Amino acid sequence: MMTTTKAKIIMTVLTAGAALAGLNAFVMASEKESVDGPKEKAAIASAKITLKQAIATAEQAAGGKATANGIENQDDSAIYYDVTVDKAGKPQKVLIDMQTGKVVSIALETNGAETDKKD
Repeated sequence: MMTTTKAKIIMTVLTAGAALAGLNAFVMASEKESVDGPKEKAAIASAKITLKQAIATAEQAAGGKATANGIENQDDSAIYYDVTVDKAGKPQKVLIDMQTGKVVSIALETNGAETDKKD
């Protein structure tokens, strides 16, 4: 027969193992989302506008300072430079066309949500 102490140790080890497995799955999913896929890489390679130019355009359009940047793939229909610009403590998401350098949209980000200002 197993003692209560051994049973508790086994349960603790099993619970910790399950928690680690869940954490590992979360980390793997997060890493997958942050990695650019082949379509994003192809869009970057064929872009006529540099990221530096997109940041300058976004800062001018939103009237603030860029704090983050990346790529946004909108359901494989369009891929844009995604620049977050801080204007007086209010973050704005600015999408820039990679081919023309034009502002596609500016959305004010409030509590994780976005409110379109320009499309």
